[in-house]
Order: sequence, then C-alpha cells, then structure tokens
Amino acid sequence: VVVVVVVVVRGQAMATLSERANAWADTISRDLDRVAAGPLCADVIESKLRAAPWRQHTVDGYALALQVSRTFATQLAKKASAAQAIRDRALELHARGTLPPDVAATMDLGPCCAEKPVPGRPPPRVDVRFNQRVNHAVTCWYTATANLSSAWYTDIIVPETLLLKDLYPTYVTNAQGDQALRWQYYGTLDGVFRRHPAERTDVGCQPGTYDPRIRPWWVAALTPPKNVVVLLDKSLAPARLAAATDAAGAFLSTLGLEDYVNVIAFDHQLSGPAPCFGVADNTVEADTCTPERVDDPRACFGNELVRAAPHNVRRFVSYVRALYPTPNAVSDYINPFTRAFDMI
Repeated sequence: VVVVVVVVVRGQAMATLSERANAWADTISRDLDRVAAGPLCADVIESKLRAAPWRQHTVDGYALALQVSRTFATQLAKKASAAQAIRDRALELHARGTLPPDVAATMDLGPCCAEKPVPGRPPPRVDVRFNQRVNHAVTCWYTATANLSSAWYTDIIVPETLLLKDLYPTYVTNAQGDQALRWQYYGTLDGVFRRHPAERTDVGCQPGTYDPRIRPWWVAALTPPKNVVVLLDKSLAPARLAAATDAAGAFLSTLGLEDYVNVIAFDHQLSGPAPCFGVADNTVEADTCTPERVDDPRACFGNELVRAAPHNVRRFVSYVRALYPTPNAVSDYINPFTRAFDMI
C-alpha cells in the first residue's frame, strides 16, 4: 500500500511539474515573439525585404576571378613586406650586438606571453582579428631554455631576449599598414621567440615552455622541401625504442605541406602506419597496393611517400607512439633501407 501511495503522489508531482514546464515554455515563447516584433523588428525587416525591388544582373566571371586574384596578390605582398621588415630590423639589432651579461641581468625582459596591462600604455582589448583579448602595447617572449641558472641562459638568452624587445616599433608599423595582419613573430637559433601582440596562453610564462626551432614554420623557413623516410628498429630495448619514438614524433611534427614522408618500422619484417587496401593486418607487402593520390588521407602508406599534410602527420605520429618493442627479434636492415631508397 505504501508503494502504491508513493507512486500515485509521485505521479501527481510529475504531472504538476510538467504543467509548470509547459506554462514556462508558453511564457518564454510569447516573450520571444514580443522581442522579435519589438526591439528586433523582425516583422518590419521581413516586410521591407519582400517589398524591395530585386534585380538580376550578369556578372563577368573572368573579371571577378581576376579581381580576386589581384586582391589576393596585394594582400600577400603586404604580408611579405611585413616579414621582410621584421627580418631587416632583426638583422640591424643583431649587428648592433647584445648587452654584456652583467648589464642584461639588471634589466627587465618585458612581459612574457600573457595579455597583462602595461602601465602607461593602452590596455588589453578584444580584437576581432584574433577572436580573443590581446595586448597590442607590447611584444611578448618565450625562451626554449628552462635552466635559469645555466651560463647559456644568463650569457646568451637574456641578452638576446632584451635585444629583440626593439622589434616592437616594427611590429606596430606593420600592423598599422595592414589591418588584416594578425600574429607577427620572430625566432632565433638560440631559441628566443618574440611575438606581437601579447595574449593569454595555457603554457604559462616560464622559460622552456616554447621552442620555436621545432615548429613547422621555423623548419620550413630554414630547409627546402624534402622527401623523408623515418626508419624505426622495433628490436631495440624498450627504453631505447621509447627514446627513438619520442624523437621521431617530434621530428614528424616539424614537417610541412611542401614535404613528403613515410614511416617504416621493422624487425624481421616491415610494418607501416596503415594497412593497405584489402590487407587485413598491418604488414606491408611489396606491390600490394598503390595509392591513387599521394596526398589522399585514405591512401596506403606502404609503398609511397605522402604529403606531410596535418592529417597525415597526425596519423604517422600516432602510429610511432603506439609502437611496441620486439626485443627478441633479429632485425633485417637490408629490406627497410631498400624500401626507403625505393620510395625516395
């Protein structure tokens, strides 16, 4: 009986709650209708659109394409000019030379990459070009070196970071000359990175949190397009294979769209990051398939180099990180090197 009573009361409570929900929904719907008809003037806008005189006219597709092409070329030229200005100013600064380490140690490096207010300069603000809050009043910095007590940090990194503070006027001039320009940054061989504008980041402000030298944009600027085959010996001891896969993953992440790549793992046989079409396992057999396009993300990676597009790189990195050692195997080095040279 108690159970029946509880069920009945619960049912009544649920019915009452449902009625209230329906009433709330009706009220909200009426309020929205009033807003649409009042402040938003939806009915007025709709009536004016219906009454507007619509006309058809022919567009010259060739002329339109030419206009788009010229606009794109102009914008690209502005970006190239901005990059050249940063390069030229950086060369001037390096030619001037850095401060002595003992002097540099007494000076302020400026804000790290966080959009904090700077006294005497405009405050951070939301900028639609960046879809976030940024600070145009300063450049910000990262360094690749985390050991603050090392001579490398005190004698090289700190003076160079101070030197590149003077890129700020160039960044500002570039931004004023091109309203579509977004991030501007410069990195050095020592791992110092200066960017404009400053922003709030998740990596924090500690040295060693960002290394520009392993970023794709850095590697692309320093090296020509390349064909790469990464070979990994799975018969290594677990610790050595872990170190090898970490290095391979870091290297693969530096590749860009102009590069072509493949990965071969081996012990007594070869294996690749994706099965070929119609092949059930992950073993790469010679001539079992040929991709229709080398940049097709569905392509078999077994016998061809593929473009280092982001989706392909992610697939390679995932495969490399998932490799497990086969320490009891006897590795065959002839076949993987032969396959690699055939690919290249």
